Amino acid sequence: MGLAKIIFGYDKSDIEHLEKKLDEYESKISSLKEEIYEYKKYTETSIIKITDKIILLEAKINELDETIQSYDAKYRDALHEIKNTIREIKQELVSLEHKSAHQVAENDADDIADIILSYIEKGVTTPSALIEATGIAKNKVYEILKELVEAGILEKKRDGRYVHYIIASNPVQIKQKAEAEA
Repeated sequence: MGLAKIIFGYDKSDIEHLEKKLDEYESKISSLKEEIYEYKKYTETSIIKITDKIILLEAKINELDETIQSYDAKYRDALHEIKNTIREIKQELVSLEHKSAHQVAENDADDIADIILSYIEKGVTTPSALIEATGIAKNKVYEILKELVEAGILEKKRDGRYVHYIIASNPVQIKQKAEAEA
C-alpha cells in the first residue's frame, strides 16, 4: 500500500481501474444510445405506417359508407317498386276472384258441385279452404257439401276441430243409384 493510498484513500492503480470502468460505461452508453436511436426510428416508422394504414382504412370506411348509402337508396327504390307491383297484383287477383265468384254464382248447382268435387280430389278438403280456393260464397259451399254428403258422393270426417270432406268409397255406384232414382 502506497503513501497516496494512505493519505487520499486511493492510488494510481485505482484511478486506472476507474478510468477503464468509465470507458466501458461510456461504450455501453454509446451502444445503448444507438439502440435507443434505432428503436425510436423503428417506432416512428411503425407509427407512421400504422397512421397511414388508419388513414387508408378510414378512407375505405367512408367509401363503403357512401356505397352503402347509395345501395340503400337503390334498394329502397327497388323495394318500393316491388311493393307497388305486389299491391297491383293483389288488386288484380281480388278483381279476378270477384269475377270468378260472380261467374261461379251464375253457374247452376251441378256445375258448382263439379267444381267443389274437383278441388276435393286435388286435396282441398275443408270448407274454409274450398271457399278460399273457389271464391264461392260460404253458404253455397256448405249447401253443396251437404247435398253431396246426402247423395253419398262425399263422406264427412272430423279431425279435431276441422271437418274434412273426402270422396266416398264407391261414388260411381252411389251417383248411378241417385240418377236411377231421379
